[in-house]
Amino acid sequence: KSLILIAIMILALFLYRPFCRYLCPLGALYGGCNKISIYKYKIDKDSCISCGKCQDVCKLNIKVYESPNSLECIRCGNCIKACPQNAIKKGVFK
Repeated sequence: KSLILIAIMILALFLYRPFCRYLCPLGALYGGCNKISIYKYKIDKDSCISCGKCQDVCKLNIKVYESPNSLECIRCGNCIKACPQNAIKKGVFK
């Protein structure tokens, strides 16, 4: 148990939330729900210029402009704030 704790602490120096991303069963369950959730992120393809600023601020390094409802997304909203075109919307979508 101690070795697992030490390994997770060392990984935390290099990766954002390593336990939540790779080991936590609850995180896997929540991530799986991103695809079927009624609350989603949506990219306005007409406004998006694929500049990558959303990915730059994403601590999980998700290409939001390609996969806005990724299984790894924790919906922190940093990508929405960083988008210069306001192309990322959040809400209830079909």
